[in-house]
Amino acid sequence: MNDHELEKLNNIRYKYTDKLKKFNLFFMLDSELFLANDKWKRSDDKFKFLSNNAKILLIARRKSNDDYIGIVFQDNEIKYIILIHGWEGGSYTIINIYNSFDKLLEDEKCFN
Repeated sequence: MNDHELEKLNNIRYKYTDKLKKFNLFFMLDSELFLANDKWKRSDDKFKFLSNNAKILLIARRKSNDDYIGIVFQDNEIKYIILIHGWEGGSYTIINIYNSFDKLLEDEKCFN
């Protein structure tokens, strides 16, 4: 992760830490961060518009299961916020893609 991406992540952490707690989601430590598309294969064809070369940096996870929130970076800019389910046989499934972190948090049905 470059300095620009880390700065954007830290701004998100600062703004949304308390809001995530109500969904039992927690930001991961810097040492726990990883790129979903480096570790797992994508298991669905949903959201085909998402470029295969986009970096999906996983930044938060739900303690009780394998749901993750990630940031989709393209050209050093945040393009989307993504909710995925990982660990399924070494792959991940996209649950939904959002244009902002606020939009993700408005979609409470995703966290039930």
